[in-house]
Amino acid sequence: LLGDFFVPGSATLGALADIYGLQISPEHQDYTLAAEFAERLGRPPKRGDIVHIGPIALLAEKVDKGKVTTIGLQLAEPDQPPDGDWRGKLKYFLEKVRRFFD
Repeated sequence: LLGDFFVPGSATLGALADIYGLQISPEHQDYTLAAEFAERLGRPPKRGDIVHIGPIALLAEKVDKGKVTTIGLQLAEPDQPPDGDWRGKLKYFLEKVRRFFD
């Protein structure tokens, strides 16, 4: 997997969609990633649980009282590098994520 960094469980699906160009239905834009874990799993999440949203794997890194508080984002490595410098594109996306959480 390419890239491995962490975001709070309070981050929204809409924010993730904006950063990575994902298609999220309007009614889910304000869902937190923590709420998405609980809904998709159908049970309280545990550390190490994984939920996929498009090409992104969300890993429950820290869980407190049945709620994910810290989530690891793992970007799936493409089958082949995109045209141009993929490292530059990755750096661009990571910078957008950093600015979002500052």
